[in-house]
Amino acid sequence: MEKKMRRKSQKFYQKLIDPVKTSKDDQKGVAIQVLKDLEEMTRKVHFLQLCQTHLQMLLAEFNGIHLQYSYSLSLNIVNETLSLKPYPENPLLQFQYMVDPNSNCEIQVLQAGETQALMAYLFITCAISNGFIHQFLYTYRYFLSSDSLLNFIIYRYTAASRSDSKDPRIQCIKQRALDILYYWMEGFYTIDFQQNKTLLFRLEQFFMTQLSYNDDKQESISELLRLCSNGYKIKFNNSNDEKDEGEATLYLKLESPKKVDIDYNLIKLYFWNSFKSLTRRSPAKRVQSFKDLTSITKACNNNDIDDGFYPRITKRNDAFTLLDYTPQILVEQLTLITQEIFQQSHPIQYLNSKANGICVALSLPGLCTPSMIRRRESGGESKNLFLGQWMPSKILDELISLSHNISQWVSGELVSCSNPKAQVQLLTKFINVAQISEEIRNYSLCVSIIDGLENVIVRQLPIWRNISSKYISTMETLSKMKLKLKSEPFYLIQDSNYTLYPTIPYTLYFLLHVQQIEMGSFTLANGFIKWTKMRTICQLIDQIRIFRSNEYGFEPNFDIQDNLLQRMEEFLHLDIQAIASQNDTNFRRMSTGGLQSVLRKMKDKLGKP
Repeated sequence: MEKKMRRKSQKFYQKLIDPVKTSKDDQKGVAIQVLKDLEEMTRKVHFLQLCQTHLQMLLAEFNGIHLQYSYSLSLNIVNETLSLKPYPENPLLQFQYMVDPNSNCEIQVLQAGETQALMAYLFITCAISNGFIHQFLYTYRYFLSSDSLLNFIIYRYTAASRSDSKDPRIQCIKQRALDILYYWMEGFYTIDFQQNKTLLFRLEQFFMTQLSYNDDKQESISELLRLCSNGYKIKFNNSNDEKDEGEATLYLKLESPKKVDIDYNLIKLYFWNSFKSLTRRSPAKRVQSFKDLTSITKACNNNDIDDGFYPRITKRNDAFTLLDYTPQILVEQLTLITQEIFQQSHPIQYLNSKANGICVALSLPGLCTPSMIRRRESGGESKNLFLGQWMPSKILDELISLSHNISQWVSGELVSCSNPKAQVQLLTKFINVAQISEEIRNYSLCVSIIDGLENVIVRQLPIWRNISSKYISTMETLSKMKLKLKSEPFYLIQDSNYTLYPTIPYTLYFLLHVQQIEMGSFTLANGFIKWTKMRTICQLIDQIRIFRSNEYGFEPNFDIQDNLLQRMEEFLHLDIQAIASQNDTNFRRMSTGGLQSVLRKMKDKLGKP
């Protein structure tokens, strides 16, 4: 009901801000009030969703067992009947006792454990509420193979099925095993099952032989497996905002602060929260894919350009000029380009990135990509941290390459502009694009633009002396933000409302933060797994899951996106210094009198004995 009321308010707000249907002056105050109401509705919906999740978690915890039975569950069971025996302590687990600051009660926190004991801990009652199952499925690949984990779960289920005991804990083992498999498939099917046909076949055989067809649990888990096998993307944190039939798709649009009389920061405060449900829509279909850049490039004619804005490269008939578009439009379309790739990523793909050729060298100037580093290190020592084979993620390669392409494109556009006034306008436009990107939390685009502006050749351009101090101050602020982003792994979640905003992190910096935590051994001297380290890794990469749960609701313009991608392709293999040398505006000119004065001083110095 709250979601329906919010959708109605959103439609009403769209009518209020439509300049064609309403008068802006008359409806301004009403629009602000509706925007505040939308903020309150969104917070209420978010609270109700959290309550729903909490209730589901409490119900699932009934299917757990007490910690004192974890040791007997961790013993090897293959063809035996499950027998649970209580033990006062589990020697295979290490805990640290701490005081909860909220309740002042003493609690025990898992510090380390043996592999079998950690898998048995999945069946403990509190394993859901304390986040252990979530952490385990994110990090188990460092010390355990997927086949071993599936075997452990199946053996416990079958052993419990063979037991004739009326102990309710036996049924809890069976239900918890199915819950773990359900969560595993729901969140990690593309990572663990899609490429591993043997693992998938064993899972299907287990469902066919062990589960009853009259069981509701079997129907739901079989339906999930069918959806995953057919390629449907299951999002665990879907907002489930259903859309009415025939309802038009509503889009968000960035407004220029200069055109808004009211406080822009106030609008931004409510902006994304109020329209969060609009972002959970089916994306518009691209009429023509722009993945084959070479086919479009071949259609270009051979006319050379020297019009003060373009480099001397091939010109298309439909000449594309950045000055024709506002920074807001550029941010919207570049954000959608990045978001399309980012939404295909998975948090697990951000682990073990050093084995994928991702290292600090990618942050240095140049067009080096992860695939190039992998080819360079193909004959060297393996850096794989996972047990078993691990396929490199093409999605992360695309995100890093896109960031490099944007930086190269920004530098190329600036140095190729031969008109001083147009060059100043272009520089200020890029600074505005970076600033807006930071405001809407698209840090990937923001840092890419900054890298392009901080190019050595670009920083030496004379136009930096011709822009106002406001833009210089903005650049300094953005550069400081970039340093914080590079040095603080949890910088993006410092805002208390970070779960409500769409966010795209800068992929390379994020991966380097993960690599920093991955350094060192994963085990103690006694062979126990360092669970504190695993917990920290999970907390870091879980940001990706949270960021992917919210999407930007901008209206796509595929013509602009295709033109932007083509411009990036044109500058991709060009030398920035070579382009800059073609235009005199890229060099400081010394007056004739100044040159003669310098020559006279040099002559006087050389003439002294």
